[in-house]
Amino acid sequence: MTRRVQCLLWTVGLLLWPCLVLAQVSYDLDAAASDVAGQLAQRFPHLQGEVVEVRGKQLYLSLSARDQLLEGMRLNVFREGEELTSPSTGEVLGRLEEELGAVTVRQVAETYAVATLTDAVGDEAVQAGDKVRITAGRLSLVLLPVIDQTTSAPPLAALADAVQRGLNATGRFNVVPRARLTVWLLERNLSPGDVLSPDITSEMAGALDVAYVAQPVIRAAGDTTVVDLRLFAPAQPQTPVTTALAILSAVAPMPQQAVSSSVSQPPATVSTPPTRTEPPSVAVPPPPAPADGLTTLQSLLSADPLTLEKRYVPLAQFPTELRGFDAADIDGDGQTEVVMLSGTEVSLYHVQESHLVPVASYSDRRPGALLSAQLVRLGDGQTPGVVVNRYSPNRTGMDSFFLVLQGRQLVRQQKALSDILLAVDTDGDGVNESLWGQRFDGEDFFRRGQVRQYELRNGRLKRQRKLSLPGGFRATGAALAQLDVPGARQLVFVDERHNLQVYDGKTKRWTSPVNVGGSYVFAALKIQYSPRAVDLAQFDFEAIPAVADFDGDGVDEVLVPQNQARLGVVPNLNLYSGGRVVLMRQTPQGFTLSPVSPGFDGLVSGVAVLKGRTPGILVAVSKREGVVKQRKQTILYLSRL
Repeated sequence: MTRRVQCLLWTVGLLLWPCLVLAQVSYDLDAAASDVAGQLAQRFPHLQGEVVEVRGKQLYLSLSARDQLLEGMRLNVFREGEELTSPSTGEVLGRLEEELGAVTVRQVAETYAVATLTDAVGDEAVQAGDKVRITAGRLSLVLLPVIDQTTSAPPLAALADAVQRGLNATGRFNVVPRARLTVWLLERNLSPGDVLSPDITSEMAGALDVAYVAQPVIRAAGDTTVVDLRLFAPAQPQTPVTTALAILSAVAPMPQQAVSSSVSQPPATVSTPPTRTEPPSVAVPPPPAPADGLTTLQSLLSADPLTLEKRYVPLAQFPTELRGFDAADIDGDGQTEVVMLSGTEVSLYHVQESHLVPVASYSDRRPGALLSAQLVRLGDGQTPGVVVNRYSPNRTGMDSFFLVLQGRQLVRQQKALSDILLAVDTDGDGVNESLWGQRFDGEDFFRRGQVRQYELRNGRLKRQRKLSLPGGFRATGAALAQLDVPGARQLVFVDERHNLQVYDGKTKRWTSPVNVGGSYVFAALKIQYSPRAVDLAQFDFEAIPAVADFDGDGVDEVLVPQNQARLGVVPNLNLYSGGRVVLMRQTPQGFTLSPVSPGFDGLVSGVAVLKGRTPGILVAVSKREGVVKQRKQTILYLSRL
């Protein structure tokens, strides 16, 4: 059999897979694929270092094993130019960059690494002081056919599809369509098994314009079948850069009506419902009733991804970019209050059926940046309050403040709060009634281990008892959720690497295998190491997760944005090209993430669960347009439940 025929049979097998899968054992392919894809994404951090010495084509880098750098990794080399500064606000937007080429890491030591220049761009030579990084955007790769080392593996094409979806969903990888690989193999009369030879791998990587090659393998590990996903650099296809493992779990088959192929059935003349044998009578408790008018979790997750877009209807549109967002029925009147922060304005609205009704607003035009706004109800009253994080880099750092609604006005009740504030729902009623404050740090912004609870005394916020929280906690993108029944509420937050963390006290329960969060909103902190050495560090402010018990079983689910990052010409101006909303839930296999929204044209800058008279999911989508992203827009979408 020729190699061309082998390739054709391999392609035909992909097309005939749906017909063959019915006769095989069912496997939870998506869970295994999501697991291995997430592991690979975690092992490719967004690294940046510098060239410390150049010897011919050999470069010595400041990155090392301590930075999770691995042999075979491919890094971009660039030279920083002048700063870009907004003429109206004086805000530093980033620096111009000159691309110099790419290097491949050959040796990783404890305090440095050695790389070789593999692709030069232009005539400029790389020199000490130039920067290297693994791009924060997607890493391009090609996915080879699955290698089966067992006798009872799942449908291989289905597994390959699941792995490709999982890799793309991480936001870290961009898998080229398999049809391109098939065509390339057919043109060269090659079989898939020929790819992992050095010459062919390098040729294929260049032709398909990819930086890495991924090879899924099904193999046995004791009595368990596992997916072994191996990632190779084209320059070293014999040694994986990194690998990931996940257990391939079989699932119980769905009962199906038996059909005999040897007996021809007469044409039906009367439409009658099918009959089936009733199972023995077993007392089964009814499913729990949805809480607060919310839909069941099953119906939320079973929506066809192609029809999800129809469920999200535009509610309002604003010619600005959202920087803070929160929604809750603070005063208990059945109407949901919504607070929106954009630019220098804090605006409060009511949700009434299919539109927003303005209630009050507050403007703060002092030098500095407003970073976030949350609704809160402190004390025994029902008056809505708003806590706003404000950062003044040229003064003392944090200069946050507290607003209360008085009549038809938002009035500043307290200013000059020096902590990073986070409003928290501690009892699960959907209303933030507690306020935490994390100390500002001149180098790390969020001072580790320095979080205290605030109390309202005589109309003033006072810093009180110290809270025992994980060391990596940051007072942004965080919420409490009851994830066990019965039990205390667990802490859920987006960490500095854009992973969703779940903690029970100081004990880590789970880390998401894929990145979530992502925001335009950040604080830029100048760090002065010496009179001549100044660094500009960026600290993201994440949207607050939305917590609700969608199926009424006493266990909360968590909604969190998952925005798609991509590398732009000018940093911080076009990092995010789109996003969606994912739902974290507890399953017998552990915590999982599932999409519950379409992919939006713009990043998800806020998400909230509406209860009361208009139950639903409210999603804020912000985008920037124009050559230098000067045009801003935010659309609020409502998906009724």
